[in-house]
Amino acid sequence: MENQFINLGSPINELFPPLPNYETLYEGGFTWHINNWESLEQSAKDLASKKIESPTFNIHSNLDRDFDWKLLLYPLGNNNPKCVAVYLNPTPKDKELKNWSCCVQFSIFFSRPNQDSVHVGKVSYYRFSEVDIDWGFSDMIEIEKLKTRYKELKDTVPTGLLLNNNNLNISCYIRVIKDETGVTWHTFKNYDSKKITNYIGFRNQGATCYLNSLLQTYFILSKFREMVYKIDTFDNLDPTKNVGLALQRLFYNLQTSETALNTIELTKSFGWDSTDSFIQNDIQELNRLLLDKLEDSMDLRSLFVGEMKSYIRCLNVEYESSKLEEFWDIQLNVKNMTNIQQSFDYYVQTEILEGDNAYSTDDYGLQDAKKGVIFTKLPNILFIQLNRFEYNYNLDKLAKINDRYEFFDTLNLSKYMEKADGDEIYELHGVLVHSGAIDTGHYYAILKPKDEWMCFDDDRVWRVRKDEVFENNYGCERKSDGVLKMMGKPSLQRYLMRRQTNAYMLVYIKRDKKDEILKETDINEVPEHVRNQLTKEKEIELEQQAILNELKTTFKLKVVNANNLSGYRGFDLFANPDSKLYHPDFNNTDHIKEVKVSRNIQIGELQDMEMFKNKNIWLMGYSKSQALRLYKKMDTGYLRDYINNLLTCYILVEDVLIPSTKDENDTFLLFVKIFGTTEEDDQIIPLKVNPFTRINEIYEQIAMKNSEVEPICYEEIGPNDVERISIDSMLLENELSNGDIISFGTKVIEIYKDIRFRVKLFFDVYDDELKDKDYLDLKRMDELKKNTHSTISIWTNGNDTYEDMAKKLGEKVGIEFQYLRICAAYENKHIFLKTKTQLKKYLMKNYTFDSVPNFKFQVLNVSLASFENKRKVKVKLFNNNNYLNHKVIEIPMLKSETVKTLRDVLERKMKDFSTSKDEEPGVMTLWTNNSHFRFTGILTDDVFIDEIGSNDIVCARKLEINESLKSIIVLQCTKSVNNTHGVSFVFQLKPNENFIDALDRLNALFGLSKKEFSKIRLSSFSHKDSHTINISNMSNTDLSKLYPYDIYDSSDVLFLDHPDRFKSGYNRQMSIK
Repeated sequence: MENQFINLGSPINELFPPLPNYETLYEGGFTWHINNWESLEQSAKDLASKKIESPTFNIHSNLDRDFDWKLLLYPLGNNNPKCVAVYLNPTPKDKELKNWSCCVQFSIFFSRPNQDSVHVGKVSYYRFSEVDIDWGFSDMIEIEKLKTRYKELKDTVPTGLLLNNNNLNISCYIRVIKDETGVTWHTFKNYDSKKITNYIGFRNQGATCYLNSLLQTYFILSKFREMVYKIDTFDNLDPTKNVGLALQRLFYNLQTSETALNTIELTKSFGWDSTDSFIQNDIQELNRLLLDKLEDSMDLRSLFVGEMKSYIRCLNVEYESSKLEEFWDIQLNVKNMTNIQQSFDYYVQTEILEGDNAYSTDDYGLQDAKKGVIFTKLPNILFIQLNRFEYNYNLDKLAKINDRYEFFDTLNLSKYMEKADGDEIYELHGVLVHSGAIDTGHYYAILKPKDEWMCFDDDRVWRVRKDEVFENNYGCERKSDGVLKMMGKPSLQRYLMRRQTNAYMLVYIKRDKKDEILKETDINEVPEHVRNQLTKEKEIELEQQAILNELKTTFKLKVVNANNLSGYRGFDLFANPDSKLYHPDFNNTDHIKEVKVSRNIQIGELQDMEMFKNKNIWLMGYSKSQALRLYKKMDTGYLRDYINNLLTCYILVEDVLIPSTKDENDTFLLFVKIFGTTEEDDQIIPLKVNPFTRINEIYEQIAMKNSEVEPICYEEIGPNDVERISIDSMLLENELSNGDIISFGTKVIEIYKDIRFRVKLFFDVYDDELKDKDYLDLKRMDELKKNTHSTISIWTNGNDTYEDMAKKLGEKVGIEFQYLRICAAYENKHIFLKTKTQLKKYLMKNYTFDSVPNFKFQVLNVSLASFENKRKVKVKLFNNNNYLNHKVIEIPMLKSETVKTLRDVLERKMKDFSTSKDEEPGVMTLWTNNSHFRFTGILTDDVFIDEIGSNDIVCARKLEINESLKSIIVLQCTKSVNNTHGVSFVFQLKPNENFIDALDRLNALFGLSKKEFSKIRLSSFSHKDSHTINISNMSNTDLSKLYPYDIYDSSDVLFLDHPDRFKSGYNRQMSIK
């Protein structure tokens, strides 16, 4: 239909403003005249899709890739029965056109016929394609409002109706937008970065976006890439331990691979673990670290190093003091600056030294002078960091500066040079962007490898327009709270995104060096050993892929036959290598045969194979209790019908058995386990039975050939479930069916327990760190290590006692079991076994062979029973003059000994620790802190060692406690009384001593300088009235009038709020090892 667009009463550009920064290829509109809305509704009701299509319109017929347009109308709603829905649907005129797309800004208006200035409309934009063929509005207008009264229209139409005599006009105006980048409004579904841009990205390991952005920046600098390829990496071919090799492999893969890469090899070569990959770091800091790491093996100075001069130049005499310094990057201020040129001006801004601040020279005395910096040499590649982060003292943390700040496509830096040989022109080739808040932000890079700008955002790469490089990354000024309150949700979200997304680092290249730095890099420049290594890995990957592809068409059958059922003592029917309870030591059955067949083979063809002739074939499967049982008989159809998506499975083949009933349709296969005197005598007998067969009938049949079998029956349900069943009952009553297993005998439960809990243990001599060496027989341990060339193994049972196991080990190593101390060596913890316990206490519940840890043992010089009466007491031994210097020691003690003995030991230890040559006077005081660094009590001499809490730490210092004085508790914390650290101790209060004098005495006791102690925030808590006093907020005058002895009771608390000086890992710094 020809283009027809009615007059809506206002210019189209007012009703439908064009999008800024987008070029319109062509535009036009059409109107669909609906003459009977009720009839249209009825037609929609009769259709399954409930959809009415408009006539096809055309708005431009002179372009090769033109489209036909139509509207899809849902008068009764689409997913929303209360609203009319309408969608735009373009289709290419060329029906054979593949991979088509069309970027469209469009508006749809519902108007009143003959009065079309009365209308309602909506605007949208979308990228239509062969996978996204329509777009529009599911809530165009409420059906009720359309049919009755539309309040918003009552001023222009007295009735408030859009319908005029049941007629309606639907108009659509379309602007087809030039797709400048090929990804305008792209959803990135099925997007192929390599195909569209010829570049690929990196997968994010967790929080490695900053690393990905920097690596892409390095990669486009072809000269840098060429230097990386020249690094000698032949001596160490492990990329996880060689940064240079990891980079070579990464860059080669960037040039040759089709899909996004991971950076795990590289981060491992940095010495990082998986935790490091989830820590957000600063991109500029990483840049410095990585260039510093590579500097020894690459001539990086020729690319990145410039030189500046700091000078002081006298104004009235010929005198200058100067110093030359190299730089790898330049940091420019953003705050209070409008653009990069202003920041450079500020950077080289001079300061006049005059008056009291005049410069002192050796020859001319005090002189007025000019102080500043100037560049003497600029690098070929200039990294500029924009200082968008500053420390906020009110928040006590770094904050981001999001103000608008402009940077330019080219920079002329000649005026900042001391001596410039012509213009120093630099062209922008990289914008590294930070989006979001400082602690939760995201980095990506916008780079210009050649003539086009590309966005590299982790695993995706796409072309961008120039305004997306510049305007979108300038940041924007903060709006007032009043303005923000007036903004709608979409506008507010756009504002916040725009404000928090801005350039953080810029990469400029010297114009006259650009061709050299960005020249094409030949793939043959990659070291041959790297290419060979990666080619071989690719071949292995393709081989593995071929195997996987073959698995899609072929299938591996594991065939179980009668030979596998004999001489087997264990769960299920045979020794299943896939079971976690499998161990080759006791599963000495015949090897299970494997046969590879087509997934599409007919069962009849399978039965014609020699190994399956005259056999029944049963598919086996796992029950809910993880028991491997018969699943179904395979007698018709195709193999694929039975195996679905499995890669392999077990099938059992058995001779055709004569059923014990005439009606074979009712029969099923039951297995009876007969346990002999030895495992070799064990049997598994298959029987064909029916549901009404009684257990005693089966027993009689078995007893005829096995007279020693007792008439007690059990069902094996699963590895942890064996139940007794009545011998007088029928199979049906016990819900026994095809493939189930029963056993007869009085010792069945005992045998099953032995099977379930048997375990093979492997022992090594414990020499990781010779703990408790005071109690070790080191001589015998050394002899064992010399004479034992392999790990010692024993078979035992989880129900065995420590003594049972130690005896078996003792027989192997030739040592009395009473002197063996054994531990379970789990990966993250070694657990020593105690006497009078069972082995299973130290194993996982329902353990399997692969979950049993290795074990280690020590040889003691005392019996284990005597050793277990000892314990190690952890002590913090403090220097006599402060609470800062201490050492942590462990003292072996008998549990029956007292604190008096411990004090004597510590008195001797203190002599070695004291900084004074003469012994300090005074009595040593011992007290305890719990694991949360809180004071738990003073230790008196009569306390037994066993009474000290197992998690408590004993603290010791030469400190006399006068029992006649009040003692309060001093507790150290950071920001919160729950965030404790250091040591808690008692501080004695003196009568008639004011707060200032008491705090001076506490300062001397604590050991900090007065300046450092003054930075500690002090507060106290009184238990009597639950009252808190903020001491740091009080003036010295007030403190001098207060007397702590009169205010506090014993056990009240004084809090010292300051950072933990000994906290490990605090503010952990990024590093490349």
